[in-house]
Amino acid sequence: MPKFHVAICGGGIGGLAAAVALSKYEDIEVSVFEAAREFSEVGAGIGVWPRVWKILAHLGLDDDLARISATKPTHDDVETFIFRKADQPEGLDFYKLRSKGTLLRYHRPDVLQVLIDNLPGRCKTHFNRRLMTYTQDTKQGTVELLFTDGTKETCNLLIGSDGIKSAVRKTMLIDKSKAAASQGRLKEAEEFLNLIEPTWTGIVAYRALIPTERLQAYKDAHPELNIRIPQTKSTPIMYMGQHVFSQNVVVYPISSGKLINVGAFHCKPHLEGTTFPGLWVETIANDELLAAHEGWEPELQAILQCIDRPSRWAIHMAQPLKSWVHGNVCLLGDSVGPPPLAQLDNHSQFCAQAHATSPQQASGAGQAIEDAFLLATLLGHRLTQLENLNQVLNIYSDLRIPVATECQMRSLANGHYFGLQLEGLDSTREFDRLHEIGDAVVDNWNWTQFQAAADSGESVQATVDSQEPAVESCKAWQRGKCRYGTRCRYRHDPVEDETRIQDALSDLRRLNERSERRRFKGRDGRYRGGKRRQITEESYRQEEQRNREEQIQEEEVRKRQEEELREEESRLREQLEKRRQEEERRQQEEERRRQEEEERRQEEERRRQEEERLLREEERRRQAELRRQEQERVRREEEQRTRREEWRREQELLKRRRAERQALQRKIEEIKHREEEKRQAEAKVTLQLVIHGSNLVTFGPGLEVRTVIPGFDLCTITIKELPLHATRTEITNLFREQGMDNTSYQFVSCKTEGNTQVAKFLLRAEEAEAIAIGLEDLEFHDNFIKLEVGKNASWGSMTVSSQTLTVIWSPPSMTAIANYSTSTEAQLKLNELHGKTVNGRKINAIVNATPTVRPDTTNRNTTSIRLTNLDPNMTAIDILALAGASSIQVLNSAVYDLDVFLSWLKAKFEKGGCIAGSFETVEMGGGRIMRAAAKFTARASLTETAAALERGTHITATRQGPGLRVNVPSEHKYKINIPMRQYRAQKAQWDALAARGRRAKAFVGVKEDKSGQIHINVEGSDQKEIGMLKVRVEGLVAGERLDAEHWHDSFLGLEEAGLLERVSTKTGAFLCVDRRVHALRVFGGSKEVTAARNYVRAIVQVLALRQYEIPIARHSVRFFVATGLPILNEALGEDNVSLDVASQTCKLKLKGGDDAIQHARMLIESAVSAARDGIVTPIDEKEDGAICPICYETASHSERPPTNSL
Repeated sequence: MPKFHVAICGGGIGGLAAAVALSKYEDIEVSVFEAAREFSEVGAGIGVWPRVWKILAHLGLDDDLARISATKPTHDDVETFIFRKADQPEGLDFYKLRSKGTLLRYHRPDVLQVLIDNLPGRCKTHFNRRLMTYTQDTKQGTVELLFTDGTKETCNLLIGSDGIKSAVRKTMLIDKSKAAASQGRLKEAEEFLNLIEPTWTGIVAYRALIPTERLQAYKDAHPELNIRIPQTKSTPIMYMGQHVFSQNVVVYPISSGKLINVGAFHCKPHLEGTTFPGLWVETIANDELLAAHEGWEPELQAILQCIDRPSRWAIHMAQPLKSWVHGNVCLLGDSVGPPPLAQLDNHSQFCAQAHATSPQQASGAGQAIEDAFLLATLLGHRLTQLENLNQVLNIYSDLRIPVATECQMRSLANGHYFGLQLEGLDSTREFDRLHEIGDAVVDNWNWTQFQAAADSGESVQATVDSQEPAVESCKAWQRGKCRYGTRCRYRHDPVEDETRIQDALSDLRRLNERSERRRFKGRDGRYRGGKRRQITEESYRQEEQRNREEQIQEEEVRKRQEEELREEESRLREQLEKRRQEEERRQQEEERRRQEEEERRQEEERRRQEEERLLREEERRRQAELRRQEQERVRREEEQRTRREEWRREQELLKRRRAERQALQRKIEEIKHREEEKRQAEAKVTLQLVIHGSNLVTFGPGLEVRTVIPGFDLCTITIKELPLHATRTEITNLFREQGMDNTSYQFVSCKTEGNTQVAKFLLRAEEAEAIAIGLEDLEFHDNFIKLEVGKNASWGSMTVSSQTLTVIWSPPSMTAIANYSTSTEAQLKLNELHGKTVNGRKINAIVNATPTVRPDTTNRNTTSIRLTNLDPNMTAIDILALAGASSIQVLNSAVYDLDVFLSWLKAKFEKGGCIAGSFETVEMGGGRIMRAAAKFTARASLTETAAALERGTHITATRQGPGLRVNVPSEHKYKINIPMRQYRAQKAQWDALAARGRRAKAFVGVKEDKSGQIHINVEGSDQKEIGMLKVRVEGLVAGERLDAEHWHDSFLGLEEAGLLERVSTKTGAFLCVDRRVHALRVFGGSKEVTAARNYVRAIVQVLALRQYEIPIARHSVRFFVATGLPILNEALGEDNVSLDVASQTCKLKLKGGDDAIQHARMLIESAVSAARDGIVTPIDEKEDGAICPICYETASHSERPPTNSL
């Protein structure tokens, strides 16, 4: 009775190979279901490597296959392929590939017929049975098949070998999707559904068979072409070419030389995953194939001319699965699909050129045969039962996936090589290196030559056998000396007897197999069922009678052998039982003796431990007495030393107090001296102050006023992306490098934002834009800084266009490429040279990059660097010495005579009518940029000069200057930005100003941008009217500033946003904080402003009654208690001032307004300064003069703690 029933869906090479392999096991019932009317195979030639041939020989198919092939299998070193470069007018044989073993070539229908002839009669075949779906019963271990004709079949195991459009695979993925969805894994369920449909790989194969006689006739008609005719044992030729896509044509004889197989492959990787525009398999006109190989050598053109109508195959792939098994259903052959591309690490560089389903390994049919043989070996194993079918199938999946992965990786590599694509090789010129492609293919095909595929079946047998407990025989038992008995972890049965039993069973198994073969063979040794064998009815009856007699005789022999084996086994079992009982008795006796010895040993150990305990007790008492005596001696010595130490400390205290008074006097004198020097030094230096919130005034010695820049001429520049370690001096040096002196700008603030700093400066508005251009994207401490030009520094002041024409250009410089031997050396030199100053110029060094075909990408050459902003007077030798490179390349650079150009530019400005003496030039950005500016009195002269400069810098008829960037200021236009909330609060006033319209001599324009900012512009044709309207706009923008009665310092803190929101909600006015003058500004109508003023006054009164805490450093408390605290008590009252010194941090608590807080802070700062300078309050001239650690006053009755107190 069979142990289970296997159904194979699909009668191709893979399916029939599985049926033949499974039929070797009598306890497995096999059925094959084919959708067509008969077994048939579509295609041309297939290749069989030595590893696959060993499987076919193991299945007994080698003799039949040898008769249909002129090439005989061998394991010698033979010539396998000729590689020829054919994409040129004259072809070139550049490599002859040799391998260990023959690549056998067959016609696919011939191989299929051999498999059909070797199917035994007990293998059931069913035609016209196309599978529609199946269902599994996991409890019963059955699979029910439903076919398109409505019939049903039941099996225990379903093998899906039904090709690329596998119905088994589709149903398997649907079942997995349903299971994942029922468990809430919706994303995984959707992924299973997406894996059902095959996808196009981007590969198109043209296949055809040419009768050898036709090609011979073509050669006779064209003798000048010298065409090679593939003969019976000719070596296959691979015609290779490298064009836009990978192309190759393989030609070899099949069917004993009667036919010539031609396969042409075109790979278009950019089309991978798209939908193929046509039928997957289609017969086409030969013109398409000839057009694809236009320009190739005449020999290949002649072969292609002999093709009538080739078939075009769009190579599709079944998307990769992580497992080929689901329940009692598994996949085999083309229905499996390739492994995931993520597993192809070793050949990932080819994934962009080929595809995982590239047929360039000649192993498609071989892989299906290997799948079938391995699966049959697992299913036929004696341990495989219906209950563990799923575990066995998972072993099959785990073993085959790595092999399929290896095959796909090598197929990808071959497709790359056959298209003459090897990294670093130009096949159009480097003919002497073409042999490297052949060497790469040899390495890639070694696996087909040296690995015996049939050995995998034996290794699988060993793998499955290893699932049983492998227990070795006990050597001590065989010598009769094992003392563990039944507890021994080794076997106690004789090895010789076990071996005899196994040998007898093996003989019986071979006898059964021989009997089975005779039952299905005739006298000629051939299996029955082949279409080519015919025997008469009479001879058949005679043969059948002889077979029955032989079976009866063999059955009698088998029964006698089985009886003898049973008797021998019974005798051996009796002997083993006797030995086991004797061993148990001996072990029990040994166990009793061992327990007695253990009890004696434990008793001796207890006596020894008691003696050791008594000795330890005596030693502890002796050591305790010695320690007590030593402690008494140390105590007496300590008392004597303490008395001496107290007397010494008293003497040192007197000396230290006298020294402290003297040191204090000296320190006071030194402080006075330093203060005097500081006042003298400050009188000599210049000082910059911002007066009235917006005017920048520079003072010299003796408060001499050197420069005054009014607020309406100032604007702010914000520098961002500054590194955290940048100092204030380094930041201000950025302006000095642009040619500005210290009186032209003012450093305002610098704060941290994230991992960078943001600095703000004040400078003239007319210079702001030019400075911003010079500093924009400047590299500073490995960061590229960003700049923002802010609005005018005065509150409400509008920015005015000046009559200054500014021109910016790049100074003369050179650019060179420095080449190095390694990328590491190039990177070290880049770090050394970047930012280095040579001849007054700061060099820029970057990795050399050249543009590619795509405009958004570049090729980076990591072994060379680009040096820019080099001194034009440097020679190539100077640059080579500076870069320390192996070679340099000087590029076309902006080199011109700077003095001549400056003279020409100055003449242009003066000719245009600039103010005499106003022309000036400045070098900025470390020599990267130069700027020139000049002021004009007439607007027309300014615009004419700008237009002349924008037309180009033609110094002379033959000399060209650099490219200029001309900055023309606007005319009669003032602008300012205000926030949206301010505009809404003042909307009525703005509407009134904007009511004039653009036809007036002066008008106001209001515009809102996407960020919510309101842009206010004052324009017109009358300068006087514009000035009057500008004053009104600035007054409206500035709003009303509230006085000190409406101010509190808490408005600068975190509560500012909440206060502004409350005032806006309560009164309808807009309120903001003017941090420069510590005041509030109110915007809106008169009613709204009055309501906001009253509301703020009430808030300030409430804040004045709040109690505040100010921390005080402990080292300054003594001075503050003596000087500052009495002053505050007298000014604010003792009820409003208290000092908390008991907590960990000393705190001053007081009630009052801003004046009280400011007064307290000044007193605390004075105390801190005095403590830092070493100034202390006078103390009583007593000898002890102790200070209270709580109140920091002199103690009237001080007491010392006892000497021995803790």
